[in-house]
Amino acid sequence: MLPGMILFAQLGMYVFLAWTYGSISMAGCHWRRGFAASLALKALFGSAALVGGFSFSAFVPFLGSGILGALQAGVLVAGLVTSILLMVSLRLLTHGSGSPRPAELAERLRKKVEGLEGLLSSKAKAITEKDAFRLAEERAAGYKAEGGRLAGSEWIVDMKRGDAVATVVLDAWDGEVKNVTRQGSAARALLGDGRKAAGLLLLAAVITASLLFFRGFPDPEKSFEEFSGISMGDVRNLSRSLEGLPAFVGDEGNGCVGPTVFASYYSQLRDDGFVRSHLYSDPGTEALVRERSGQDVGIMIRLEHEGKELILAVTAGMKTCWLTDGVFCGCIDASG
Repeated sequence: MLPGMILFAQLGMYVFLAWTYGSISMAGCHWRRGFAASLALKALFGSAALVGGFSFSAFVPFLGSGILGALQAGVLVAGLVTSILLMVSLRLLTHGSGSPRPAELAERLRKKVEGLEGLLSSKAKAITEKDAFRLAEERAAGYKAEGGRLAGSEWIVDMKRGDAVATVVLDAWDGEVKNVTRQGSAARALLGDGRKAAGLLLLAAVITASLLFFRGFPDPEKSFEEFSGISMGDVRNLSRSLEGLPAFVGDEGNGCVGPTVFASYYSQLRDDGFVRSHLYSDPGTEALVRERSGQDVGIMIRLEHEGKELILAVTAGMKTCWLTDGVFCGCIDASG
C-alpha cells in the first residue's frame, strides 16, 4: 500500500500548490468574471504555475539535494516565482478592464467634487475641443483625433490610426478620461496598448519556457527513498517476507490471531488494575507454554476479543507468547 499512499499524498500536495499558485496568479487579473469562470481560470493558471515549478526547479540546484530535494523545495520556490510572473503578466494584460476598488472610487469622486466646486466658483467653462483632442491623443498613444463632440458633461473624441479606429470619452470639466474603446481586430487593439502587449509577451514567454523545460513529474518513490534512505525495493522485499507470517498476521488455518491485536489493548495492559482483574491461571496452559517456549511462565492474562479467548503469557525469560481459543500461536522474544 505504501507506493499508493505516497502517490496520493503527492497528488494532494500538488492540488494544494496549484490552488495556491492560481490564487496568486489571479490576483493580477482585472477582468470581470463570474464564479465559474474564476474557478476555471484559477485552476488553469495554477496548473501552469505548477508545471513551471517542475520546469524551472532545475535552475535552483541548491534546493534539489538532501532533505530539501526530497521535499521538492525547488518545485515550491520555482512555482511561486512562476505564479508571481503570471500575476504580473495578467495585471499588465487586463489593466483598465475592471471596476475601481471602493476606496479608489471614493477618492476619485472626492477629487471630482472638489474640482467641480472650484470650477463652478470660478465660473469656468468646459475644456476646449483642442484640449480634449490633446488629452485623448495622450491617452490613446499612436492615435490621432479626427473629430469630437460635446455631449452633456462629456467630450466624445473619435480617434484613428491607419485603418484602426477608437473612441475616447473625457469629462468635459476636468478632462479625466472615462473610457477608451478600440474598434477593429482584438489583436490590433491589444498590440495598440503597450502595457497589454507587454503582458501578453510575458505570459507567452512564461508558458512557452515552462513547456520547453518540462521534463515530467517527479517520481514519488524516488522522493521517498531520498527522504527516508530506504529503497522501495527493500520495502517490497520486507513486505513479501512478512506476508502471511504467523508472528505478524496470525495462523488463520489454526484460528490464531496475530500479536498485533494486542496493540489495541496497549493502554489497558499498562494499567495495574486491569492486569490484576484479568490474571489467568491454568496448569494445562502453563505446561503448553513452558513446552513450546522452553521457559517457565511468569504471568498470564486472559482477554475476550471478538468472541475469541486470548491468552497472553510472559515467561521468566521475557518471551511474550499468546494463544487463541486454547491453540498455541507463537512467541516473541522481547529480552533484547
